[in-house]
Amino acid sequence: MKYSGLTFCVPACTTSLVIRQVCDSIWEELNHEMLPPLTEERLTGIMRDFWDLWQFPNCVGAIDGRHCILQNFAHGASEWYNYKGSFSMILMAVADARYRLTYVDTGARGRRSDGGVWEQCSLKRDIDDGTAPLPPPRRLPGGWMSTPPVFVADDAFSLGPHVMKPFAGQFLADSKIIFNYRLSRARRIVENVFAILSARWRVLRRSFIASKLTARAVIQAVVCLHTTTSSFSMKRMFLPTRGGTSRRTSPGLKGCVSTNCHVFKRTHLKMRMGTPLGRIWRSFLWVLGLLVLLSNGSIY
Repeated sequence: MKYSGLTFCVPACTTSLVIRQVCDSIWEELNHEMLPPLTEERLTGIMRDFWDLWQFPNCVGAIDGRHCILQNFAHGASEWYNYKGSFSMILMAVADARYRLTYVDTGARGRRSDGGVWEQCSLKRDIDDGTAPLPPPRRLPGGWMSTPPVFVADDAFSLGPHVMKPFAGQFLADSKIIFNYRLSRARRIVENVFAILSARWRVLRRSFIASKLTARAVIQAVVCLHTTTSSFSMKRMFLPTRGGTSRRTSPGLKGCVSTNCHVFKRTHLKMRMGTPLGRIWRSFLWVLGLLVLLSNGSIY
């Protein structure tokens, strides 16, 4: 802030005040529009998107926390010191299937764990009290059992009726490994959101000096601006399809081809050519290629 003040020939205290006022204004104006209260209809749409885009059923959001690095506050002692060896303020967020934040909680001290911060969030209290507008339980695809809507999280969070985390351990059954893969595939959305935040708003990539109120205002403003830009960028997303280019936009990764597709094709071709019928077909192709070369005069 000192260098920003020197750029405009104003003292650092005035710069800090202006930054806080601007960030507070952004939060007050865009908060209710970009982060509206969750409703059952909205959560139902999020649940449908998670199944269509990431093939995880009955998921209404991905939870995770991010440590926003900053210089320790005056008289902060070790309250803001995190396990990574720096001072931080925690941003607890819930993301939908389209990389948009639906709920945030800022201001938690860095020494606390993500699970402890989640336990004190207003959304968690509403879920425990039964006042959260969650959709009713639904059947799993291809099954008969009805399960409640869940938020996906990592091992830092406690398992609950509405919080799903991966199986712990190394030597797991195949079914558990597949479940962990599916859950991690849906949960990485919120981690990607944090990466997009850091790439767009460089203040989150390094330690910055600010008071508690200013730091919280900056983080809240960044969240609102990210949600605003994401709402517009989702309408302009373009992905090539497997059969060529298409002018239809795609919000997910359905049109992308796996990076290992050539390996799968080669393995399948080797297995097919190793059969008795495949050996006959391979010999026929060899003779056909030899005849083509002879007809072209390539072999004398």
